[in-house]
Amino acid sequence: MQPIQKIMAPTDFSACSSIAVANALALANRLDAELHLFHVSRLLETALEVTNGFAVLADVLQEPDRAITVHMNRLMEKSSGSANVTVKRIQMRALSVPSAILRYARTQHIDLVVMGSHGHRGIKRWLLGSTAEETIRLAPCPVMVCPHAGVDLVPGRMERILVPIDFSDHALAALDCGASFAGAFGGRLLLLHVLPKQSGSRESEVREAEEKLRSVAVKAGRGIPVEIHVVCGHPGREILSFAQEKHCHLVCMSHLGRTGMVERLLGSTSEYVTRSAKAPVLVAADNTRARLEMAENGGTSSRDAVASYRVAPQMNERDTDPGGRP
Repeated sequence: MQPIQKIMAPTDFSACSSIAVANALALANRLDAELHLFHVSRLLETALEVTNGFAVLADVLQEPDRAITVHMNRLMEKSSGSANVTVKRIQMRALSVPSAILRYARTQHIDLVVMGSHGHRGIKRWLLGSTAEETIRLAPCPVMVCPHAGVDLVPGRMERILVPIDFSDHALAALDCGASFAGAFGGRLLLLHVLPKQSGSRESEVREAEEKLRSVAVKAGRGIPVEIHVVCGHPGREILSFAQEKHCHLVCMSHLGRTGMVERLLGSTSEYVTRSAKAPVLVAADNTRARLEMAENGGTSSRDAVASYRVAPQMNERDTDPGGRP
C-alpha cells in the first residue's frame, strides 16, 4: 500500500459522517497526512426541496454555501487534534454525490477515503446501490467505512486489525492494507479463514488452511505480530462474530472474491460485513475495475455530472482550536 499523504472525508454533517471525520482526523494526525473535508450538495435535490420552482435558483445555491461553511467550521472546532493537521475544506455542487466524490479523489490523488456507513437519509442512501456502493466499487484508493457506533470505537485506534483471507490475490491486497496500518499504528494482524459450513470440522482441512495462512503471514512483513485463525460457517457471520469477539479495531477486506468477478456487494460478504460491523471496515481498491469503467464512460463514472465546486479560502492554513492556539 502506498504511503497515505492525502485523506478525504466526505461529510453531510450527520452523526455517522461526523464519526468518520473524527477517524479521518485521527489518522491524518498519526500519519502526518493532509485532510480533505469534502461536502457535496445535490443540485436538483437542493433546488426542489427548498423551492417550488426555478425563479429563486440563484438564492438556493448561495444560501447552502454560507450554511455549509458554518457547519464545517463547527465540525472542526469539535474535533480534537485538528491543530496539528492541514485541513482543506471543499464545497461542491453536483447532480451525483458519488460521482463528485470519485472525481475529486481521482483528480486530487487521494490515498484514502474515510466515510460514514450512512448519512442523513439513513442506510438506504449510503448503503449499496448508492453513495457508499459506487465509492467503494470505483474509488482509485482504499475506502474506510465507519459505523455509527461500535464497541471500543476510538478514533484512530488500530491495535487489532482483522484481515479475512480466502487465498485470492484480492485478499492479499487487503492484507497489504492491513499490514500498512499495523506497521504505522503498532497494531497486530489477525488473519482469518472461514471454511464452508459443509466442511464440518475435519482436522485435515483445518490444518491445511492453517498452513496456508502461515505462508500468507510471511507477506505481512517483519516486525508485525500476526495471529492465524480458522473457523467454519457462513463467511459474513463468522467474520462479524470474530471481529466482535476479539474486539478488532479495523477490518480489512476486498470486494472481489476468488473468482475475480466484481461483486455488486448486495448480498456479498463484503457488503454484509460493511453493513453490520461495529468497527471501521477498510475495503481495498480495485483499480483495474475502476479504470475500465472510467474508460468506458469517457473518463467519468456512469453518473458523473459535476456542476460546480468551491474551495474554502482557508484551505491551505493549519486549523487552530477555538482559542486560536496552533
